Amino acid sequence: MTFKLTIEFEDNRFQIGHFATTKPDPTLRHVTSIALTNAKEWKSSREDQELLIFRATMEKRSSQSEQGVDMDIIEQKQKVVCKVTCDRYAKERLKHEAAVYQNLLKGLWGKGVPEFHGYFDGKCTLTDTSEEDFCCIVLQDCGTHPVKTLSHLKLGKHHVFRRKFARLLADLHKVHGVYHNQILAENLLSLYGEPFLVDFSEAFAEKCYLRVDIDVEGQLLKSCTSVPCSELSIVLREIGWWLERKYIWYGYEYDLCHITSVAYLFERPREQRHCPKNLTNEDVWDKAVVIWKYVHANWARFHPEGGLAPALGDLSYQTYLVGSGDGTA
Repeated sequence: MTFKLTIEFEDNRFQIGHFATTKPDPTLRHVTSIALTNAKEWKSSREDQELLIFRATMEKRSSQSEQGVDMDIIEQKQKVVCKVTCDRYAKERLKHEAAVYQNLLKGLWGKGVPEFHGYFDGKCTLTDTSEEDFCCIVLQDCGTHPVKTLSHLKLGKHHVFRRKFARLLADLHKVHGVYHNQILAENLLSLYGEPFLVDFSEAFAEKCYLRVDIDVEGQLLKSCTSVPCSELSIVLREIGWWLERKYIWYGYEYDLCHITSVAYLFERPREQRHCPKNLTNEDVWDKAVVIWKYVHANWARFHPEGGLAPALGDLSYQTYLVGSGDGTA
């Protein structure tokens, strides 16, 4: 018997579509059909416009016979996201993503990644009775985007969410051995305050060799080898989870523990090839101010041996010029 997936689009672009497949997900073996009702386009893929993403209400239906009459029983309703395509290359991405959900992420379904409701391929009947080779995956709807950029998670109001997100990253890498490969704000969702990662179309299995306890927030990392995983290193630094001890200042590496003022960093050597041509000394000073504020705000953690932090000082570039005897910018 052919398994049927029906999509009823809210905007009537297609009134109804039938995805007929003989290989439904094993978890659906007691279900004869699935209907996605009130489907409304949510967004298109970043990579290509051939992959469409819809939000819909999923109704799982099974057939029962009572007194000789066949009845279509709705077993369950749930909000879902449906990713649909007829493009050859987008199909391969969807097929790969489905395999990641089934083979690598099952232990995280509903607990940081969407519940996976199946991969469907076959013929899709459109409203004009034409047929196309389509495929799609159906996933749990995991809410909305909590931030526009990951760096916004540094804000105090996101502290609890950020901690949960860091824990999710640790589970994804250390426990399940999955490298997501595109952890961006657009792939981070929040459902009732719980973080969810989506879009595993470029994910792959990789053993993680993290050497520090990810549960300890605000650690001072003394060596880049403490976080050999590039994805964790980049993302956790972007959300301000760890303190960076080393900083690359226009081609030279400096220990932030040694910085005692804006002028100290501003006066360090800079490789010309790392300085844009339109960069002025005042631009460099402004960047040094940002770094000095960061060091000053975390002075106790950069100097666990104790000692009072020096004064923040006058951060005006013009004041610096007067004090240094240089009246030119």
